[in-house]
Amino acid sequence: MMETNEKIIHELILENGFEIDLDEGWQKLTTSQFGGTPGRAFSELIQNAIDSYPASTPWEARRGEIKTTSDTISITDWGEGMDVRRLSLLTTAGGTDKLGDNNKIGQFGLGFISIFNPNLGTERVSVITKCQGHTVELIFYVTNPSKRPEIKLHVLDREIGYSTRIFIKFNKYNSVGQCLDYVKKSLNYYPCTMYINGSVFNSVWQKKNKDNSISFEENGCKGVISKGHSWLNFNLLCKYELIANLSVSGFITGCHNMKYNLEDFSENSTAYVSDVEVVLNVDKLRLTISRDNYYLDQAYYEAKNLLNRKLRYFLFLDLVKTPDNLVIIANQFILRHEIRDYIANPMDKAKYSKEENKVIVLLAETPVYHLNGRRGLFSLASIKRMLSRGYPLYYSPDRSNLRWLGGSFKHDFVVIPEECKIISGAPMLFDYVFKAVFHDVVNLDKIMNDTLLIQELVERGLVNKSALSPACKILGSRDISSKQNLLLEEIQHILKQKEITEIIGKNLHLSLRTIKPVFFSVRAEGAYLSTGVFDNKGRPVNEDFLSNMLSSAEEESPNRSSRADVLLGLNLDHPFINYLTECRNPHRGYYALTYLSHELALCQKMLVPYSPFYHLVKEKLAQDMRKVLMKSLLSCMKN
Repeated sequence: MMETNEKIIHELILENGFEIDLDEGWQKLTTSQFGGTPGRAFSELIQNAIDSYPASTPWEARRGEIKTTSDTISITDWGEGMDVRRLSLLTTAGGTDKLGDNNKIGQFGLGFISIFNPNLGTERVSVITKCQGHTVELIFYVTNPSKRPEIKLHVLDREIGYSTRIFIKFNKYNSVGQCLDYVKKSLNYYPCTMYINGSVFNSVWQKKNKDNSISFEENGCKGVISKGHSWLNFNLLCKYELIANLSVSGFITGCHNMKYNLEDFSENSTAYVSDVEVVLNVDKLRLTISRDNYYLDQAYYEAKNLLNRKLRYFLFLDLVKTPDNLVIIANQFILRHEIRDYIANPMDKAKYSKEENKVIVLLAETPVYHLNGRRGLFSLASIKRMLSRGYPLYYSPDRSNLRWLGGSFKHDFVVIPEECKIISGAPMLFDYVFKAVFHDVVNLDKIMNDTLLIQELVERGLVNKSALSPACKILGSRDISSKQNLLLEEIQHILKQKEITEIIGKNLHLSLRTIKPVFFSVRAEGAYLSTGVFDNKGRPVNEDFLSNMLSSAEEESPNRSSRADVLLGLNLDHPFINYLTECRNPHRGYYALTYLSHELALCQKMLVPYSPFYHLVKEKLAQDMRKVLMKSLLSCMKN
């Protein structure tokens, strides 16, 4: 037994520690790399050709040549050639002398072997290079696509007029075409000179139109911004290799937590430019091993900040040439805080003469807003100058409440902004813009639901209480029909029950003495009310009548003697009230009170929107009322 254990231990403890199945590893590496796009493997050889030059060689001075036949493709460079160490690394998977060298494209030592992808049908690869004063040929023969190739080395008795040439022969008819497709994609971003079958290939750096683009180079980054129409309009490079083709918003967010609207730009302070294309090379970008992704490290944030500055300047040039109000509004949302700072201190000429800040002045000073009742357009800066001291900025994006209170609130004008749907706009876009720039603002489209803001306007003397409540008229018995009088009598009979009065008073936080049903009419347009609580003079009940904001101790205090006589108003013009009037159901009074108890909170808020008076939870009143009414109804049925 002891001998068996020792044998097991001896066999399992490997001489080299972690063993690697070389053939299995080879198959996985060659198949997995660019498996769906095997032609991309040739772009790895382009990188090696460009990397063959000394680091001091300018990119524009580096050159190469690609030639093809129906089943072969080759690439030639005039760099440094290879010494013995580099030849050794070439035949070592993962072997590289480029790791950590910011001047080199490759990093992982896996590029060369990708040309042996079985999907390409690689048959033979020949590498002829200058090596320490000799001409050396290294030939790789593929006998089995799933196994490592056989390698033969020759020292040639001849000189060559280039540094290195790699020649590949395929046994699949479409492999050369696949490689050429990726040659053009890859070379599109290299600033070096490359010939394809005798013709020079022009990259984006040579194609750029100086009239419609800007180029820049700073701190290891080089870029060009131009007009274009691609959806994936941002091309990210590292040492001029294409790393990602995505949208500008995808880059600035790192593709994390994207909202797919202007908020992505706002949160990253990135100007939005319509029909733009960007190529940005970042030499210091740290890549994943597959080189089709990158880390969001310091180099990324530095590149993003540089891009932000250049996009702002490009936006400025674009808007000067072709003004676009919606693009201006979109960027007012994005850069609203900087616009606010400019309007507060426009005389800082040193700051606003910088390229990236010129657009801030343009966004603040360009007229893009309508003012209700005035001709022409107005800028944010001019609106700020026109605004009277102590007045808020009133605006109505939906134009749904331009004549709030019939215009009887103190104001200079109402701003009517044009809807901005650029890349889906942003929620509450104008709320954010105007709040940032003017601070004191009122959105008239939302004012009716903002009791606290209405109270504030009342306290500031900008709105009269009397103007807030819709004009109501209590109708006497002579003003209504016999059917309507009959409905009131039925409801009055129910309301006389002490328990029901107490339930209403409890939920209203009022000490009620009597409650009487009446009909009323509303003379204000748009006031869709079914019911309301009034005093004996027909005025909607508010905090001046009797506060219902008492604490529980105050409500239960024996010294609390104030008791109120109120009117429970039914809107004569409301469809449900009209239906009840014509209804012949003997219990319609109970239905009416159940419905009205549900509606009471909302309607009272509309009657006195400035008052904190009406704060009950309507569902609680409706629930308690139903219980009491059912009890009362059952009692009537028994009798």
